[in-house]
Amino acid sequence: MSDTAVKQAYDYIRSAIFNRTYPPGFHLREEVFAETLNMSRTPVRQAIRQLASEGLVDIKENRRSYVTDVADEDIDLIFDLVALLESYSVRRAAERLTSEQIDELRAIEDELEAADEDDDSSFLEANARFHNLLHDASGSRLLRKMVDLVISYPMLFYLKAGVHTENKTAAKEHREIIEAIVEGTPDYAALKMRVHTETVRHQYKMIQQSMSEED
Repeated sequence: MSDTAVKQAYDYIRSAIFNRTYPPGFHLREEVFAETLNMSRTPVRQAIRQLASEGLVDIKENRRSYVTDVADEDIDLIFDLVALLESYSVRRAAERLTSEQIDELRAIEDELEAADEDDDSSFLEANARFHNLLHDASGSRLLRKMVDLVISYPMLFYLKAGVHTENKTAAKEHREIIEAIVEGTPDYAALKMRVHTETVRHQYKMIQQSMSEED
């Protein structure tokens, strides 16, 4: 099986999730992707498994795969877990990041700040790379796996609601996380990540309230 084919399938499906072509709850059919991408089902299956390991896809007991759906009643539980795990991971990362990795974070942050307000797909892609780089630097494979279980849920809430993220606020808070890391204050970096998570929670609840009022 070609790694290139797996990556092609992975990039194709992931991009379609990010741009809302496949919203939360959408049934991902291996045979359709295989035909569309002109490849066998094996690399498609591998790509879907990789996306499942990142929390973006839910593989059911009957082996059918769906874009991970999110229930409104789980909002607070999920954000509590994200706040706990991401802040702890960032505190560890702040003690381990190299100067090259910090430069990479800054480069990604430049992308985030330059992103078009209406281009959520590009923003979400860069945002995922920013968070992933931080968590990869935590130095713990176990912690990384635990973070992967929940890290995609806040983004999925936005995708399900079909609204734009508040890009400028997120970019500003990312910059503050980097500054705390550069200053050599791991606990402050962890606090900044927790504030970032709470901002996202508040924004989504405001979106949810607005949607309820419209109904």
